[in-house]
Amino acid sequence: MRAIFSLSNILSRIAILCGRVGAWAFFPLMLIIMLDVVMRRFFVVGSIRLQELEWHFHAILFLFCLGFAYLANAHVRIELISERLPDRARVLIELLGLAILMLPLCWILLSYSIDLVLRSYASGESSPHPGGLPYRWIIKAVMPVGFTLLIVSGVASLLRSIILLFGQPELREQVIARVAQEARKHGEE
Repeated sequence: MRAIFSLSNILSRIAILCGRVGAWAFFPLMLIIMLDVVMRRFFVVGSIRLQELEWHFHAILFLFCLGFAYLANAHVRIELISERLPDRARVLIELLGLAILMLPLCWILLSYSIDLVLRSYASGESSPHPGGLPYRWIIKAVMPVGFTLLIVSGVASLLRSIILLFGQPELREQVIARVAQEARKHGEE
């Protein structure tokens, strides 16, 4: 069980690090949006490249932070029923949801997104708009990265759920402490 706990911590650190790196896409995104707004407002000139760069940076920001947000428990959850359940039942629901729904779906999305990137690269896909960005496969390559990071986060959570359900009491306390530490740390940022 200690090996599972260590692996879970390593996977969560990877997802958190990638989420922090991806969060830096916010700054160029804001600069591009401001430049686009100023150009449209004061110079009555729109740029296809700027607009496409905006959604490229939106994609980077979203997909790199997807796994991080899952670990930080920032995704929307419907807890009408689960908030009334005991802790072990909630952990079991989390484990089943990860194993039956999230991880298989992410695997399917990862497989399809890799195929999408390869087809885009092979065809030399670029923007269909005049003056748009070339090499569309580059931004499409962010999709498999994002789904991989979500899988990494899901596996880390799955391993933690296994420990919480079947691990020794002292190891369960370490998992609870680790999750609380991560939540506090991410709440301060």
